[in-house]
Amino acid sequence: MIGIVAAAVALSLGLALGQRWFGATPIAVGGVTNDWAAQSGMQTALMYPQPRTLPAFTLQRTDGRDFGNADLTGHWTLAFFGFTHCPDICPDTLARLQKVREQLVADGVAERVQMVFVTIDPGRDDAPTMQRYIDFFDPSVIGVRGDAPALAVLTNAIGIVHREVPLDGGGYTVDHSSQLVLFDPQGRQSGIIRPPFDTDAITADLITLTEQS
Repeated sequence: MIGIVAAAVALSLGLALGQRWFGATPIAVGGVTNDWAAQSGMQTALMYPQPRTLPAFTLQRTDGRDFGNADLTGHWTLAFFGFTHCPDICPDTLARLQKVREQLVADGVAERVQMVFVTIDPGRDDAPTMQRYIDFFDPSVIGVRGDAPALAVLTNAIGIVHREVPLDGGGYTVDHSSQLVLFDPQGRQSGIIRPPFDTDAITADLITLTEQS
């Protein structure tokens, strides 16, 4: 129970920091009255009023190649920040992203959207561990990692909060923000998708975004 509460607190912090850093004021569209209302035409994606440019960052793919700002350009990117030892949120999210990918493939637009899984536990998630984990769900997902300072450049910029929490008996888990992050074809952070994740709604929003860009 404590871990669940802590995860919820982390998510709330992530959303609050994202709103503060990006100046994302509430959007009222079509009668939607949530704190951040969905952009017109969106079913679940919460879009920033203005996309935000990212600082220069360099991480690594599981195949050893660099992954940086240029890798977010030319297509929409849906990114999730988690870790392979995660007991529930991360495997559930990756399973849902697998379903989204299958729907995008069926609709013939999969090549317009890339999905990225970034570990916030680089101490345990080496490249082979990450790739085995990703392959279990969807090998097309790009696995990305980096040491703590390099990772912080990106996570601090986009409001992803994470912290290690000691476990009784030794070891640790990681509490972290659980939203999906949307990057537009110009490599800017454009919005987020908050849980619970509706795969049909996510797919519909991604198709709408790819048609608009």
